[in-house]
Amino acid sequence: MTTATARATEGAGGLALPQTTGAVSLGARAAAFAMACTLLLSPVSILMPRGAVGKIPYALEALVLAALLLQWASRSVQPRPVRPLLWTGLGIAHAAFTGLWAVDPQVFASFGVRTLHAAVWAFAAFAAIRSRDDLIAMLRALHAIGCVAALVGIAQWLLPSLQVDFVKENTEGAVGSALVWEDELGSGSIVRVTGTLAHPLGLALLLTVSLCWTPALLQAARTLRGRWLVIASAAVQCIGVALTYSRMAVLALGAAFVLYALRGGVRNVAATIAGSTCAALATLPFLPATLVERVFDPTHFAKSDSLIARMEMQIYGFDIGMEHGLLGVGYGCYGVLYEATAKGRYVEQARWMLASSEHAAYGLGDIGGHNTYLEIWVEQGLPGLLFAFCAIASLAIAFARRNRSLQRGSLDRSLGLCCEAGLLAVLLSTVVIHVQEAPMPWMWLGLACAWLRLQRDEGAVA
Repeated sequence: MTTATARATEGAGGLALPQTTGAVSLGARAAAFAMACTLLLSPVSILMPRGAVGKIPYALEALVLAALLLQWASRSVQPRPVRPLLWTGLGIAHAAFTGLWAVDPQVFASFGVRTLHAAVWAFAAFAAIRSRDDLIAMLRALHAIGCVAALVGIAQWLLPSLQVDFVKENTEGAVGSALVWEDELGSGSIVRVTGTLAHPLGLALLLTVSLCWTPALLQAARTLRGRWLVIASAAVQCIGVALTYSRMAVLALGAAFVLYALRGGVRNVAATIAGSTCAALATLPFLPATLVERVFDPTHFAKSDSLIARMEMQIYGFDIGMEHGLLGVGYGCYGVLYEATAKGRYVEQARWMLASSEHAAYGLGDIGGHNTYLEIWVEQGLPGLLFAFCAIASLAIAFARRNRSLQRGSLDRSLGLCCEAGLLAVLLSTVVIHVQEAPMPWMWLGLACAWLRLQRDEGAVA
């Protein structure tokens, strides 16, 4: 495919309309299937029965990922990785190397296997995408998965049978249920939905990653019906975000939208941002009082139990980093030293859960810093942070360089601006949660790197 035929043609109103063939490779279809398995049908999803049957989709996902990587290797690792993916690979290799001095080899091994499974997605998604049609197909699949997960979350909010008191989180039979928080807010109790994932923040991260691709999917839609489907899916996901009560997701999506507009994603930047801000402010009186208090009321932040607990975790995590942050304590071992040295309400709750027979699924590897970079520093030392920041910097530089050369209004540039917006959203999210074991950011990385590779290869053809 040449640059001339791949680029969009000028349509009505001066906008570039995409030229796509609709041909999707078997690898992309398999990757989309595996994506649905891990995000909708994982062992923690309320859509799946517990026990051996519930693990079948998880096993199918692993088989698909292995097949994609083996096929990539059989092609002599062609297409060759882009630079951010190489930095990511070096970071993963270094994380594995920290097992040589991990303070708890057993936790390192159990957490490392789980996280490596998620990290494989960055390389498998990249290898599966051979063309722009493959990329669009996988983005549509991700958007549809986000919509289904949000619909499950809405059902959780409506049906008390799908809810559980949040103190029962991680107990047998309660994983994946919506969490009822009784005492967090003065305006009343709230139900934080989880959708098809294990925690509200997991659903919020999935929907954040999915929603950032919406403008490009709208442009790629060939029919009016297709555009309305994208709009409906986005609307359902926005409701899902609200029902997670995630401040992180609201901040990340708001910042991503502003960046997309400022970088030329809309015709009139000032009017778009001002109009959207006024519309958001106008809806505040119609939102539930609990949502306004938790997400938008700054006076609540100082007395929020969840924020106080996170600050406690990060303060002690910083102390551990100052003592062990040169080489780190070993991948996955943050919780080992935190539980042994920290004081306060959160660590006492963690110790109680570790000792309780009801919380059998909870282990030291599940204790994180609620800050991915703090966790990397503590576990992988300064070299781990260096690899992470090099990967992030190379992504940002590559996005800016590629988008600078693309035609304004083209589908390729819209995809590129969505990559930039998604990067900002993921970065903001990882500042307040630990995501190394979550598949969503790794999926996003693979999709974004695939876009970079398509631009690189088309530039070489031109």
